[in-house]
Amino acid sequence: MSLPTRPAVREGTDITSAGLDAQYDGFATGSTDINAANLREFAVDLPNLPDAAGEAGQGVVLKRAAAATIGTGSMDHSTAVTVASYGGVTFPTPHIVEDGAGNETPLALGASGWAMSSGDVLRVYWDLSVRPRITKTGAGQSPGPLAPYGVELDVFGSGSTTTAGDGQFAWLIWLQWDVTSAALLNFVPVPGQSNFDQAIPGVPGSFGDELPLTAATSPVAPWIDYDDDARLGQIDGISRANVILWRGVSGAYFYVPVTAGTVYGLRIVIAGVAHARNSGGINFWSWAPTVHDGGDTRLEYTSGGLTAILHRGVV
Repeated sequence: MSLPTRPAVREGTDITSAGLDAQYDGFATGSTDINAANLREFAVDLPNLPDAAGEAGQGVVLKRAAAATIGTGSMDHSTAVTVASYGGVTFPTPHIVEDGAGNETPLALGASGWAMSSGDVLRVYWDLSVRPRITKTGAGQSPGPLAPYGVELDVFGSGSTTTAGDGQFAWLIWLQWDVTSAALLNFVPVPGQSNFDQAIPGVPGSFGDELPLTAATSPVAPWIDYDDDARLGQIDGISRANVILWRGVSGAYFYVPVTAGTVYGLRIVIAGVAHARNSGGINFWSWAPTVHDGGDTRLEYTSGGLTAILHRGVV
């Protein structure tokens, strides 16, 4: 990459290809072209190139941008939504993040949606304030039967064992989109993401999906097992944090369309509890309904955000 020999773009400069070419007419290579060799993608700040649909937008790099509040909008956690864990025999229908009154909170991208050209880049960012909870605590008070997921640990000086969670459980939070219409009635997982509804090969009765299909997934630990006096490879008992404090969970995703298409909306969904599994040398997230325990295992959430930008790729 060569460097321009003229001063940088300043306030009031016309942000067009002609204006920039005129401003940078002295690259070290002798070329005046605004191209990959002379001006890489980060040489002009994205904030200087606003939404092409806006009155002042040039659409040189950034084509579209939008953001929405998701969840209840409560910043002090006074209004929370509770998601119960799955206790069935196949796979859950994910909970759609909503406002606490049953109204979904997607990021709608307008009546015409966002037209994506081949080579564009769609970037999505999300965050949500969550609090995992279980009712039962203490040794022997597991959130439902942990088998076959528990770890047997020796109890110091007693000759007995106790069962602890293996730390591989998680609530799963993931991204879906609607590429059908502005009615937003046909949400599906974004490319590279699963709804975790596939039978796991070699493990009859287990459902989930493999890790390469979790491109837009944010896992959250449902509880924490710990011991404050481990020694000589043994413990004196398991304590379980049944109320984990509020924390922010976040995620990010990007997509480069091979062919042109339109996206009309994005949303976040939640389900749990899942557990890590390996089958045939492949790693999976698999639903673990045995820890449902009549709804004692649950996840609360309040407010968050969902942001999307669409920009041109670098040719």
